[in-house]
Amino acid sequence: YNSSYGTNSYNNNNNVNKEEETSNGIDITSYSGYLYNQLSNTGKTVFLSFMKELASGGQTCVFKNVTNKSTFKAELDKAIVALTYERPEFFWISGAYTYWYSNKTFKVELQSFDYWKYSSNPQKYIDALDASVKKIANAARKYPTDFERVQYVHDYIAQTVVYNDEACAEKDNKVRKPTTEQAFSAYGCLVDGNAICGGYSKGFQMVLRELGIECIYLTGYAGEYHAWNCVKLGGEYYYFDVTCDDP
Repeated sequence: YNSSYGTNSYNNNNNVNKEEETSNGIDITSYSGYLYNQLSNTGKTVFLSFMKELASGGQTCVFKNVTNKSTFKAELDKAIVALTYERPEFFWISGAYTYWYSNKTFKVELQSFDYWKYSSNPQKYIDALDASVKKIANAARKYPTDFERVQYVHDYIAQTVVYNDEACAEKDNKVRKPTTEQAFSAYGCLVDGNAICGGYSKGFQMVLRELGIECIYLTGYAGEYHAWNCVKLGGEYYYFDVTCDDP
């Protein structure tokens, strides 16, 4: 993830109201996140615009007065990566998008997984994940320190979630089964109880965030493409790999 960003000024017709805007209970006027903080002003506006849009049930934003198409698209790509890494509650977003550009206007539609796109009641997925996150977080709160709470969440996921070998085998396929798609997300980890590394890590991240503990989602190459976490505890950062700790 390249943190060397340029800047590009433009207006967005989904602009954030600096006085009153919130998204999923988060004050997006003072939002801060590891990847978000590395974005340019353009990227930050794209990130916040889509966070607001997704939280309200939409997936499309329109950005006006884009003076440099290629520069804006580069910032758009970085913002969407940051959003998918940093906001696991938007688990139905695949990371792909469609865009239209005309007369200095960029219209961007984020793409969702098929199980979400064709669901008659997508809200049920959101409610199920939210309930699971709160249940695990409430159990962790019985412990007095953040160290113990992180240990509880780590052990809970490692001991209750089953690694999804089928999803791992299909990870490079353009078209995947619904259960395979979910295995990459916090939903697969915390609701279905089966996931691959991305799901383990995003589930871990989501519960720790509910507990007010900073947890960063990381990806890289560890013999193969892999995902894990970095957690801030007592002013220090610690790496966690819940997937590899699954007995």
